[in-house]
Parts: sequence; structure tokens; C-alpha cells
Amino acid sequence: MLNLKKKLIHISFVILCALFATKSFAGGDDEIQVYTDQINGKDNFGWELHQNAVPIGNSKPEYKGDSAPQGQIRHTSEFSYGITDKLEIGAYLPLMWKNGTLNLEGGKGRVKYLDHYNDNVFFGINAEYGYVSFRSEDHHWNTEIRPIIGYRDDNYLVAFNPVIEFSTSGSDSWKPAFSPQIKVSRNIGHGILLGLEHYSNLGAISNIDPWQQQGQTTYLTFDTIKFNTNFNFGIGHGWTSSSNDLTIKFIIGLPVSGWTEKLIGL
Repeated sequence: MLNLKKKLIHISFVILCALFATKSFAGGDDEIQVYTDQINGKDNFGWELHQNAVPIGNSKPEYKGDSAPQGQIRHTSEFSYGITDKLEIGAYLPLMWKNGTLNLEGGKGRVKYLDHYNDNVFFGINAEYGYVSFRSEDHHWNTEIRPIIGYRDDNYLVAFNPVIEFSTSGSDSWKPAFSPQIKVSRNIGHGILLGLEHYSNLGAISNIDPWQQQGQTTYLTFDTIKFNTNFNFGIGHGWTSSSNDLTIKFIIGLPVSGWTEKLIGL
């Protein structure tokens, strides 16, 4: 009976968090996340819900067809499957709600490889490719190459993603842009990591943008694992005129295989 109550609490808690995220937040990128050492085990499925908000941010479109961040609701589901313990495939389903209309923004696929040098140092790479609407990007077809380098022990987590992005359509296709991202967290007890994440968008590698035209946003973050579910919450501030003044992000990461097996046990 006690196990049944725990499982019901687990289900209710996840559903509540998903509903809270879906109803409450408005606008921004479809995924705001520094990749660390998390990867599905072989034959395991995973699901992440990415949600973000821009309460105070840019309200003017950057190009024709752009949907400015303010006033949006961004909701992205990410589905993943472990081919091996080190190789994972995934897919994104980004949605945008604005002005009373819900739009499917496209779709993306990805492949991730992750390994460890020793018990603490990890490394890997993630590659994704997909199609998005002009509401989200100024080119339909886009690619991201994300190296993953990091360190984790009982007290600290440090991860660095020197991301390379480029479009494969339009007049500016195949011109790589550099978007480095870093995460530093400290275990403060009770299974909670308190930290900082910083996201930069420097522009084209061959022609780095001036400071005020770059994206530069820092987040105060909280990470924890409850009921075998990962949670990430962050409050971010942009430091340049091209960044949003206040951004809120929320991620729920659920190991679907383990969760469904427990549900069957009810």
C-alpha cells in the first residue's frame, strides 16, 4: 500500500509540474540547456519537457517573419532512446503558443555520444539537424554540433559546450556561428545543486558580433532528482541589448522506460 501511494504521488507530481510549466511560462528558445553527463542506458527511453518564459524581453522582430520572444509560450518535448550505454538518438517537437494560436514549429533529430575518461571527467558530442519555421529561426534548415566536456564529483559539476551552429538553407548557409555555453554547480545538500549557467551567441566565427549584438545571458539554476525524475529550474538575466532582460526556464527529465515499468507494477 505504501509503494502504491509513492507511485501515485510520483505520477501526480510529474503531471502537476508539466501542467504548471505549460500554463505559466512565456517565450524564448525552444531548448535552454547545457549538456552534461546524462545519457540513457541501452534500450532505455527518455522524455524531457523544456519550458521557458521571457517576462521582460525583446518585443520587436529581428527579421521579417520573426516572432519576438515576449508573449510566447514555448513548449518542447524531447524524446530519446539509448542505442548503447554511450550512444543515444533523440527527437524534438517544438511548439509555440502566441496570440491565442498554437503552432508546431518544426522538428529536429539528434545523435549523442558520451563517454568517461575516468570516474569524474566526461566527454562527448551531440549533433542535431532539423526544420523550423521562420517564427523561430531566419532559416528553415539548421544544424548544431555540440561538443561536451565536463567534470563531476560528489560536490561539484562543471560542463562546457562550445556549440557550433549553421544553416543549410538560405543565403547565409554553411556559415558557422559560435555559441559557447557553460554550467558550474555546487551540491548544497538534500540532493540539490545550486549553480550558474551562461549562454553566449557570438555570431559568425569569421566575423564575431560587437558586444551589444551578441547574446549573453546568465542563469541562476537549481537541479535535483526526485522520484527518479530530473528537474532543472533557472532564472536568467541578459547583459546585452540583444538579450532578454529576464528569462525563466524549467526542464523535467523522465526516464520513460523505468517509469513505465514501475507503472505496470501497480
